[in-house]
Amino acid sequence: MKQLSAVFFFWLTCGAAYGQTVVSGYVRDAATGEALPAANLQIEGTYRGTITNREGKYVLTLHDFPAVIVVRYIGYETKRVTLAEPPIGMLDISLTPSPIEMQGVVITGEDPGVLLMRNVIRKKQQWHNRLAGFKADAYSRVVLENDSGIVMISESVGDIYWDRVRGIRAVIRSKRATKNVDPKDMVFNPEAAVLNFYDDEVEVQGSRFIGPTHPDALDYYEFTLIGQRTLNGDQVYDIRVKSRSKLQPTFAGTVSVLDKDSVLIGVNLKPSETSVFPAPIREWGVAYEQQFNNFGRDYWLPVDVRVNGRIKIGLPGLEFPSVLYSQISALNNYVVNEPPPDSLYKKKTQVIVDSVSLAREGGFDSIEVMVPLSDREDSAYAEIKRGDSFGKAFKPTGLLARFVKVEDEYNDSVAAEQAKPKSAFRRFVGDLSPQLGYNRVEGGRLGAKYEHEFNKRWKAFILGGYTTSLKEPFYGAGGEFRRGANPRFSLRLSFYDGVETRFASDNYEPSVAALGTLLGARDYFDYYRSRQVRGSMGFHFPTPNINLEAAFINDRQRSVARTTDWSVFNARDDKRANPGIDEGMLRAMVVRVRYGDDDVPFGVVGVRNLSLAVEHSPDLLSDFDYTAYRATLNWRFNTFLRRRFLANTLDVRAVGGTYSGRLPIQKFAVLDGSIDEFTPFGTFKTLRTRAYEGERYAAVFWEHNFRTVPFELLGLRWLVKRNIGILVFGGHGRTWISPSRLAQLGYTPAYTNKLHHELGASINGLFGLFRFDVARRLDRPGLFLGLSMAKLF
Repeated sequence: MKQLSAVFFFWLTCGAAYGQTVVSGYVRDAATGEALPAANLQIEGTYRGTITNREGKYVLTLHDFPAVIVVRYIGYETKRVTLAEPPIGMLDISLTPSPIEMQGVVITGEDPGVLLMRNVIRKKQQWHNRLAGFKADAYSRVVLENDSGIVMISESVGDIYWDRVRGIRAVIRSKRATKNVDPKDMVFNPEAAVLNFYDDEVEVQGSRFIGPTHPDALDYYEFTLIGQRTLNGDQVYDIRVKSRSKLQPTFAGTVSVLDKDSVLIGVNLKPSETSVFPAPIREWGVAYEQQFNNFGRDYWLPVDVRVNGRIKIGLPGLEFPSVLYSQISALNNYVVNEPPPDSLYKKKTQVIVDSVSLAREGGFDSIEVMVPLSDREDSAYAEIKRGDSFGKAFKPTGLLARFVKVEDEYNDSVAAEQAKPKSAFRRFVGDLSPQLGYNRVEGGRLGAKYEHEFNKRWKAFILGGYTTSLKEPFYGAGGEFRRGANPRFSLRLSFYDGVETRFASDNYEPSVAALGTLLGARDYFDYYRSRQVRGSMGFHFPTPNINLEAAFINDRQRSVARTTDWSVFNARDDKRANPGIDEGMLRAMVVRVRYGDDDVPFGVVGVRNLSLAVEHSPDLLSDFDYTAYRATLNWRFNTFLRRRFLANTLDVRAVGGTYSGRLPIQKFAVLDGSIDEFTPFGTFKTLRTRAYEGERYAAVFWEHNFRTVPFELLGLRWLVKRNIGILVFGGHGRTWISPSRLAQLGYTPAYTNKLHHELGASINGLFGLFRFDVARRLDRPGLFLGLSMAKLF
C-alpha cells in the first residue's frame, strides 16, 4: 500500500512538472556576453511569451512538451530553442549579431522615412479595423526612486480586456509591494499599464497624444530614415520622429519598421518639447519603449510597455525632489476578437478586484506573466522596511514646506495625535472655531462656534458672541442627523438671533468683505436683524449627482441702523447708511434641486452644475405674500486642442430669477460686482464694491481660457514652463425694479435700467495662484484693473 501511495505521489508530481514548468535564464550577445534587455521570447504557435529584464533575465512558463521557444532581438539572428522535456537548471540563450544586408530604398522627392511610414499607416487600416477587441494576461511593475535609491516597488497581475467600442477594463488577480506600501492602497491604472503606440491616439497623463500611425500622422510629424538593421533576415528600418506641431501633443524619438510587412515592431518615444504638462508638473522627462508581435497571426499586438525617466513636481514656494520613475508591463496569452463579459462594463470603474484570487495564499508566486526583478529590485524588497516613509524620501523644500506633509507623514501624525489621551479641555478646544468679522452695523463681531460630531449620524453646534458697536449679542444653535448612503438622508434644525446680510451673494461670504471694511473700504453688504428658526430635510443621490432640499423658515425680521464709521486708516469714513427693510414675520417654504458638481469658490476650477430654487411665503402664515424663482447654470465647454491634458475651455455662468406677489426688500436678488480690486469670475469686474439689486435679474458671465497657447505660438517658452496663460472674459446683464417699487424704496440702490456690458482679458497663473484682470465697460466709459484667484484647471 505504501508503495502504491509512493507511485501515486510520484505520478502527481510528475504530472504537475510537465503540466506547468517554469523556465528561466539569461539572453546574451553570443560574441560579447552582454545582456540583451527586453529580448522577446515567444512560445511558437501560441500568443504566449515574455521579455527579459534590464539584466537580460527571463522567466517563462511552459505547459506542454515538446515546446519551441522563439527568441527575437532586432539586429540579431532569431533563435529557435526546442525543448523535448523540462531543462535542468537555468536555460541561457545566446543570440548571434546579424550582418546588415543593405537593400536599396526607392528615392523619391521625399525622405524614405516618409514613404515607409505612409505604408505602415496604409497597412494598419487593413488589419487594425478588424481588431474588435482582445483579452490578455498582464503583469505590471512600478518602481519609484530618489537620488539615494529605490523607495517603493509595486506589482500587479491581472486580466486586461480591450474593446474597440467600450474601452478598457482590468481584473486584478494578485498584487504585492514593498513593506512600506499597504496593498490596499495600491492603484492599478490600466490605461498606463497597457499603452499601445499603435493606437491613433495615445493617452499620457490625461493628454491624448497623436500616435505615429494616426491616419493624419504625416501632417503632425517629420519622419526621417536614420538607419537599418535586420530581424530574422528581414530588413528593419529605424526612423527618426520629430514633431511638426507647436500645439498638439506629439512625440519625438525613433520607431522601427519591419519592411517586409510594413508594420511597426518597436518604438522609443518621449513627449516632444512642445508638449505642455500643467502645474504642479515642472518636468516630465519620461521615455516610452514598446515592442509589437503578431504571434504568427494577422494582428500586431503590444508585447510590453517600458517607461523610464525623471519627474519633477513643484509649486511656488514648494519644491519636491525629483522622482525617478520606471514601469514595465508585459502582455501575454492573447485571446483576440472574443466578446468580453458584459458584466465588466456594467459599472464605470475600469479596475475590478478579484477578491477571491487576491486572498489566495501564495497567489502572486504562482503567476505566469512576470518580468524578473533586477538584482537591485530584489534587494529593495528585502531592505525596505514597513516604517520607511515616503515623506522622508520625497521631503519638500521651500518657504511653504513647513506647512506641507506628504500623505504618509500626515497619516502618521494623525495616528500619533489620536493615540494621545485627550483631556476634556483639549477635546473642547479642538471643536472650537472663531466667529470674527467687521461691518458698519455691528462694528467688531467677536465670538466663537462650538461644533461636535457625536458619531457618523449626529452632530450639533452652538455659537455666540458680542458686537462692539451695536453692543448686542448674537447667538444660535443647531443640529444635524444623517443616515444612508444612496440616497443619503439628512435632517437639520437651527436657531439664530443676530444680524444677517440683507441679500445673499453667490460669490462672497461676509468675511471676505470684512477685512476691506475694517481697513477703510466701502462695506459691500447691507444688514438686518434676524430671529430665525430653520428646519430642512435633504436627499443626496450620488448617481446621478443630485441634491434635493426642502426647508421651512420662521424669521422675525427688523431693520437695523449703521452704528459706526470707524476704520483702521480713517477714524470717520462716513460710510453709507444701512437701508431699512420690510419688517415683519416671514414664514416661507424653500425647495431646491441641484445637479452636478459642487461649486468652487471664485471660479478657480471649472464646474458643471444646474440649480433651481423656489421660495414661497403665503400671506395666511406670513406678513409677506410672494413666490421667488431662481436658477443658476455653470457649465464648462472644451473648445480647442481637446487632446491636451487641459484643453482650451469656455466657462459660462448664467443666472436669472423672477417673482410673483410682492417681494420684500430683503428678498431682492443681486448680481455681484467686485470688492474693491478683487475681481473673481461670476462678478461684474467694472462694478466696484456694490451689487446690482432688483426684483428680477438675468446675467451671463463667461471666460475663455486660452491657457499657454498664445505664448507657445510666440515661442515664449519661459512663460509656458511657468504655466502663464491668457483668458478673455465678459459679463452681460441687469436687474429690474418696477417704477412704483423703485419710488417706495427710501434709499438709492445700485441699479441700472439698461444692460451692463463689459469685456476684458487676464494674465493667468501669476506666481501659480493669481490672475491680473483688465476690464472695459462697454455701455459707458471705464477701464478697470483687478486681481483675483487664478483659474487653476
